[in-house]
Amino acid sequence: MDFFLLLRSEDIVRFRQCILAILRWGAGKRLGNIHLALDEILKARQEAATDDDDDDEEEEEEEEEEEEGGRRKSKRRRRGL
Repeated sequence: MDFFLLLRSEDIVRFRQCILAILRWGAGKRLGNIHLALDEILKARQEAATDDDDDDEEEEEEEEEEEEGGRRKSKRRRRGL
């Protein structure tokens, strides 16, 4: 894997050559598979993000329940229960 510093003209030329080579390689019947692969990657990332959000919501709900439970206990103590 290489990197390109697109501030230098020689890197811009190399970058353009690499992109054109990828486009030539991917043209034709490979292009459909490339689209499918990119769609699958996007779908997997979205699902992972949704799972993370669900986990965060569950943790928040548990924390709220714990806080409410603590409040109930302290009210009972004040009443002498």
